[in-house]
This record gives sequence, structure tokens and C-alpha cells, in this order.
Amino acid sequence: MKKTNNIRRGLIISALAVFLAAGLSTEAADQVEYRTWTNQQGKKIEASLLNSADGKITLAMKNGREYQLKLFEVSKADAEYVKQWEAERAEMEKVAEQPKPATSPLMTKAGKLLFSDDFSTMAADWRHPMGAWQAKDGSLKGAELVADDHGAVFKRSLPFKNAIIEFSFKLDGAKGISLSIDDEKEHVCRMSINASGFTVQKDDHDHEGPDKGVRFERRELELEAGVWHTARIEILGDEMLGQIGEEIGFGSDELIGTEKAKLGFTVAGESAEFKDLNVWQALPNEDWEKMRRRLLRKKK
Repeated sequence: MKKTNNIRRGLIISALAVFLAAGLSTEAADQVEYRTWTNQQGKKIEASLLNSADGKITLAMKNGREYQLKLFEVSKADAEYVKQWEAERAEMEKVAEQPKPATSPLMTKAGKLLFSDDFSTMAADWRHPMGAWQAKDGSLKGAELVADDHGAVFKRSLPFKNAIIEFSFKLDGAKGISLSIDDEKEHVCRMSINASGFTVQKDDHDHEGPDKGVRFERRELELEAGVWHTARIEILGDEMLGQIGEEIGFGSDELIGTEKAKLGFTVAGESAEFKDLNVWQALPNEDWEKMRRRLLRKKK
């Protein structure tokens, strides 16, 4: 194996930057994976993979020595490992470049971006069977129509299980709005918002059956009309959290932990506007249990 004088520090800093940009801790970045590498002559070393580029790989041993090999010089199993390593790094770089939440998630951490729409135009994959909807001046405007005898509805398919959902809204006379989440057939949960605050709740999942809607929390705050506000919903397992400003509401139900299929907005009454809808995969936040206990103590 041929020793190389590549700049190890620069490689490590580059790798660390990717880890940090992806929202991972420095502790995770320091957990270097050492494994046994075998060349075509059967010689083995224990080393970690530092870099792979242009058909060459750079390995670092625990004693600090580095070796550079051509990819075809290592075993088939090693080459497969390098391929997987490259795919993982490409995914991390993609995550690092994607939009980050404008607010700070509490229960979860943001993973990869699942969906994004700034509503500068009205995409064809949104369904709007009720109400009047239009994309105008960089936002989505929705209003209930009296003839519908139902709130305005704007929905699309988006399969997910755990997610961070963030959007901006402006109340322009609407009695209330909601971000609702459904499975393939029925409502699952929602965040309902009006001028005096918001509610997070599990929805009635069978209407005429034994299941009932459950209001997790109602948080009171003044939401000034004609002003943009930002709301965030977090879902992880059977827990759901909603936040606007400093107000936080949360709760849990086994229905929340099911697979979701759709999400969308509703508007009751006159118009409301929406923009900057982003949905990320939600990853666990190890500090959530401690934070949840603190929030519960404050509510007593």
C-alpha cells in the first residue's frame, strides 16, 4: 500500500462541516468508523475512510498514518462499502443545502426536506374542491364560498409518518384556518388557528363510530390581522406539538403515530393567505423528554 501526504486536516474539517450543516453534533462527527480493509494481495489494515474521489480512496489508521489506494485494488466488499459511503455523504450534502426551519423545533430535529412550496404559483397537484383559491403576489389566498356551505379546502398527497411542518399565514378576515393532516380515508390531526390563538388536536377518525376528536391544548395569543405569522407542527411517533411565537401546545394519541397520506389548509369565512410551506422528515431530539417535563411544570 502506498503512503500519501494528502492534507488530512483539510479532509477532516470538510467532513466535519458536512456533519454540522446536517444538524449533527460534533460528538457524532468524532465517532470515526474503523474497519478492516483488504487489498487484492490479501494484506489487511484497520482504518477509516477519509475520502473517495476519482477512483481513489484515502484511508486513515488509528496511529495517524494515511494510505491512498485505487478503488480496484481493494476487495469487492470494500468497494461496496465505499459506494455506500459515497451515497451517504451525497445525501448529507443534500440535507446541508436544503432550507432549514425558520423557527426552532423542540420535540424533533429536521432531517431531509420532504416537500416545499412558496405558493408563488398554484401547482397542479393541489386539490381545491371547495372555496376560492388563487396564487397572487407571492402567496396563496383562500376564502370560503357561501354556496359551498363548507370551509375552503386546499389539499395534496404527501405520504409521511414523522414530520416537521412549517408555514406562514396571514388572517385577512377569516374566522379561522387550519393545517389538517389525513390518512388515506379520514382526518388524523390538525392545528386550528384564529385571531385569539390556536388549538392542536387529534381529529374524529370515524365520524359515526366510537372514535372522538381529542383537543390536546388550546393556547391563547393575539394574532394581528394583516400581519404574517409563522406556525410549526411537529409529529413524532404518537406525539404532536404545535407552536406559534412563544406559545406551545402538545399531546399524544396512538392515531398520531399512523402513516399519513395528505395535508392541506382550510379557511372558514373571509380570506386568509399562506406562504413558505416546508415539510421535513422529523428525527428524535434527545432533549425532548427533559423539555417536555419542564413545559408540563410551567402549565400547572
